[in-house]
Amino acid sequence: MMNLGDEELRPIDDSMLDIADKWILQRLNDVIRDVTANLDSYDLNLAVDRVYSFIWTEFCDWYVEMSKPRLYGDDEKAKAHVRSVLVHVLSRSLKLLHPFMPFITEDIYTRLPGSDKTIMLSAWPKVDEKYNFPEEADAMDSLMDMVRQIRNIRAEMNVPPSRRAHTFVVTTPENEAVCREAAPYLNKLAGASTVDVCFSREGIDRNAVSVVSKIGEACIPMNELIDVAKELERLEKERKRWEGEVARANGKLNNQGFMAKAPEKVVEEERAKLANAREMLEKLDARIRDMKA
Repeated sequence: MMNLGDEELRPIDDSMLDIADKWILQRLNDVIRDVTANLDSYDLNLAVDRVYSFIWTEFCDWYVEMSKPRLYGDDEKAKAHVRSVLVHVLSRSLKLLHPFMPFITEDIYTRLPGSDKTIMLSAWPKVDEKYNFPEEADAMDSLMDMVRQIRNIRAEMNVPPSRRAHTFVVTTPENEAVCREAAPYLNKLAGASTVDVCFSREGIDRNAVSVVSKIGEACIPMNELIDVAKELERLEKERKRWEGEVARANGKLNNQGFMAKAPEKVVEEERAKLANAREMLEKLDARIRDMKA
């Protein structure tokens, strides 16, 4: 709200939506759909847990942080655009929360530009089909997983937050565009000074720290900051985690009772999880071999 200024709030310019905007708008549609269904079936505990999780984690923890480079940048058009997305998501989030926290939501809502006189008489949020972006949302989730892993590694190695490092993202041609679009968020959220997107590890220090996600592998040359033996230990631990995921998925898919009773969609989801876990294992095995070479 401190960044809104006195200018009139513009409608969202759909042509300016980037991967982070599409992700939060997709997630907003998801939470509207879920909370509405929960309230219709009187599952109040599920409804409040769902809206809490969305506001606290997805909107505040992630999207507000993702919006800051544009809010604090010099591009006035980008500033106006991200303000519009922020207010769009916040106003609808407040409406979802209003049945559980009526007074504070009323107070905040009526301070937002373009709001009705009272939240109590405003329309309940509806899913906006034009803001369904499942592929972009999935890609953003993978990027966020990459950011979490990088943050964890930096914390384990006691790397100061102010210390930024060059980051290589090794990906496939199909994911190149997504990785390039996501690069500014790696700068902001993962302490990257610059980001290079490439298709192989050629030219990258074999002892670089690496993390694996669905959209690619992030490699950070931090040899002066890490103990190679410790990094191998971490990779072996990660490998065991994915081995466990393979065993879990295999156990379900080889369970005749599960296969007989589970809906086809659930079975397909388990098969996809198994394929993803096997892919992660292959990448980790290759990384461990490279470091031991």
